[in-house]
Amino acid sequence: MRLEPEDIVMVTRAPMTLVDTEKSIVRLENGALWCYVTDGRNRVGIAFQGKSSYAVDAIGVTSRGAVGQSYSGTLEGIQIFLGSTIIEDISKPPLDPDFQGHGFDSPHGFVQSVIKRIDTIQGEKESHSHWDESDESNILLGNNGEHDIILIPRNDGLVYIHGKTVFVLNDEKLVSVEGKRVVISGDRGEEIIIDKDGIHGLDIPDVGQIVQTAMTGAMRDLGVGMKDLGKSIRHVKKSEISLKPDYDDVDDLDWDDDE
Repeated sequence: MRLEPEDIVMVTRAPMTLVDTEKSIVRLENGALWCYVTDGRNRVGIAFQGKSSYAVDAIGVTSRGAVGQSYSGTLEGIQIFLGSTIIEDISKPPLDPDFQGHGFDSPHGFVQSVIKRIDTIQGEKESHSHWDESDESNILLGNNGEHDIILIPRNDGLVYIHGKTVFVLNDEKLVSVEGKRVVISGDRGEEIIIDKDGIHGLDIPDVGQIVQTAMTGAMRDLGVGMKDLGKSIRHVKKSEISLKPDYDDVDDLDWDDDE
């Protein structure tokens, strides 16, 4: 996959929710600049900058109690969101003050910042895993001003990476890497906890197989198949979400009165 931004930049005129699941939420406020992100001819997501926030419930329950924690905060700078959205429905062409409010003097400046962000993301690690074509998960490649964030919300759990913290949770497994503590829990009740006090849970002969099985599944989730993303979210392809150049009816939309 090779992500590239489109040249047309828009601005939101109402708040919207990008992600809303039992374990995570990502909120984008009005006044955010954005453009479509493509892979070849397919639109696969958006790049945006503006007031936005996230909250993640990265907590799982083990026999020794809860592991993980909740995370929340604001997103800073350019964010990449892969997946389908209705953002175009609450957007219109930006004016000069919209760009200036985010530190840009033109659409070109914003697009160049998106290119730099994409180059940084794709330069850090190339994924070669296969994306399940039946999977329609979204992906947030974000930054909160201190750490890069990867969020993959799913109906049965989530994948969340925050700096050096890794949390993978679904109906079958839990893998949590946080500080000096590692927790691995399987779908049959197997459980291993590795911390400063040693290894707890299974007998030593069982450890290797459980670690291998759980970590293989977890890493499969982490490697969500960026290479094949364009095929897996065909519902986001260009023919299905065209950017309308004519906004004669924009005044008919219910804009916020406080703009």
